[in-house]
Order: sequence, then structure tokens, then C-alpha cells
Amino acid sequence: MVSESSDLKYFGTVQSKTGQAANYTTDVAGKLYTSAKQYIPDSVQPHVKAVEDKVSEYGSPALTTLQDKSGKFLQIADSKVRSPPAICRSALIPKLSMFASECGGDRDFDLTCCFRV
Repeated sequence: MVSESSDLKYFGTVQSKTGQAANYTTDVAGKLYTSAKQYIPDSVQPHVKAVEDKVSEYGSPALTTLQDKSGKFLQIADSKVRSPPAICRSALIPKLSMFASECGGDRDFDLTCCFRV
């Protein structure tokens, strides 16, 4: 992975919970596959082994790439997220100011002091 969960300001929880879910899913799927594999006839076992080898051959590099890219994706997304107060400031202040001017108020209607981070 590119970054640890503590490096991510907003998506650290997503990264850690996704990792936990992937580990759990892999564990359960592995146990299920191992149990089901016992019931495969001996005549089919060599074919299953060949398929397993091909899946490992192609799947391992793809999984590594996916894991590397997901860390980079989360890091980029985390850096582009604005904080909730900044979102409120950019969305609400212009609308409230417009509302105040439409009401004909002669006072300044400035709420920027209320939304400082």
C-alpha cells in the first residue's frame, strides 16, 4: 500500500475497514473452496490444479497492481476532499447574502465569521 490509514485524513477508515473485509472474505472463501475441493473426483483433480496454477499466475500480478492503485486512489481522493466547514462556507454564504439583499435590509449580512475553521 502507498500510505497507512493514519496518513489519510478522511479515508483512513475506509482503507482499514476495506482491508478487514477483504481479509475476512478471503478467509471464508478459502475455507469454503478447501471444503468443496474434497468432493471433486480424482479424475478431475489434475484439471483443477491446472486452473489453480493459471489463476495464481495471472491473478497475483493483477492483485498486486490493484492493491497499489487503490492506495494511490485513496490518497488522491483524500487530498481533494474539502472539509465540511469549507463546503458550508462556499455553499451557504453566497445564498444567505443574496437573501439578505433581496429582503432590502440595509445592514451588512456577513456570516463568514460564523463559519471559520
